[in-house]
Amino acid sequence: MQPISFNNQVTPYIAEQFQPMNGRVSSDNIQIQQLYENIFKHSPFAISLRDLRSNTFVNVNKGFEELFGYTKEELIGKNRFLIKRTESEEGLALHQALLEEKLDKYTTIIQYTRKDGEQFWGQITRSLIKSGEMRCIMSCIVEVTNQKEAEEELFQSKQELNQKIAEVKRANEELKKYIHSNLQLENFAYITSHDLREPVRTIVAFSQILERKLKTELSPENLEFLNYVTQAGKNLNQLIEDILAFSRVNKKDAPVEVIDVQCILERVLIDLNSIIVGNEIEVKLPRSLPAVMTANSSYLYQLFQNLIKNAVKFRDAERSAKIDVGYSERSDYHQFYVRDNGIGIKEDYFDKVFLIFKKLHSREKYEGSGIGLAICKKVVEFHQGAIWLESTVGEGTCFYFTIKK
Repeated sequence: MQPISFNNQVTPYIAEQFQPMNGRVSSDNIQIQQLYENIFKHSPFAISLRDLRSNTFVNVNKGFEELFGYTKEELIGKNRFLIKRTESEEGLALHQALLEEKLDKYTTIIQYTRKDGEQFWGQITRSLIKSGEMRCIMSCIVEVTNQKEAEEELFQSKQELNQKIAEVKRANEELKKYIHSNLQLENFAYITSHDLREPVRTIVAFSQILERKLKTELSPENLEFLNYVTQAGKNLNQLIEDILAFSRVNKKDAPVEVIDVQCILERVLIDLNSIIVGNEIEVKLPRSLPAVMTANSSYLYQLFQNLIKNAVKFRDAERSAKIDVGYSERSDYHQFYVRDNGIGIKEDYFDKVFLIFKKLHSREKYEGSGIGLAICKKVVEFHQGAIWLESTVGEGTCFYFTIKK
């Protein structure tokens, strides 16, 4: 805290009261002395004079009485420690230097206690005053409680801010490690999956060849075992393909361009035509779509394809399946939805469905690796959007996603 400047004339004014007046006292001197007394009496600062020989108060002004709650009569002649205070080691050292006349004056901050027990902070300037053999300490005090508390709050806020900054730095370091680790994992997944494809395809191919050639020679039980190998190989091959698709998403160098959403949706429906027609599914596209929008066309194709395939897979066998694709424009993003009237999802699983390899049903009941919706989430995040769902068990599910403009 910066010291508050006291009027430099106060000390000389008070000191003048202790100067011996030899000779005849003129009317001018009397007026000047009265002026000094009025300045002492009416000063906005709390001023006291203390005799160093007795260490007692010899005079206090009105400001001192008001600040501490004591009357002048209660203080004159009393020891200075009547006023309770808490001084720092630095303040005590400065006071000792003043008494040894190594300093003319000094300023410090002290915590005082008023007569009623209330504590406050005061900035005090102490000066050594000498007149002949008389030595006094003049103290000028101004309350700085508000400034002190504001300073402490500022210091506390600064400490908290520094702590938050340190936490953010640590979080950033962890994030960098996570990103680096994630990129390494994705690269590993891509390379490993790519290298595994050929051996798995070979296993499936030779299993199918063995099944054809030895079909008449093998017992039904052995043919069933061979079929297990073939099916397991196909499942593994699909899993590898899905991992490769997952690892390809979010590549920094993936191109973003102006695309026609209508064309992408039509291409998805053409590619899925066999399962849509084969399962007699009604698909409804939105009447209005953005003429153009900026996105990665391959990623957006995957996104629509996976959501529609998901709706087909989890259709309700008890009623005709319907899939409704919708769109609405927002100020900062494009919002789409894919709604079905399928089996629905329990609310407990709303967040879990987007996790990689997270399947809510057994493979025997519903095929798949549990990567499709995880890919959707990565595609949406690549486009700085969000994906979420609403669902009621037995009624259907609606997946919403946004693409930043």
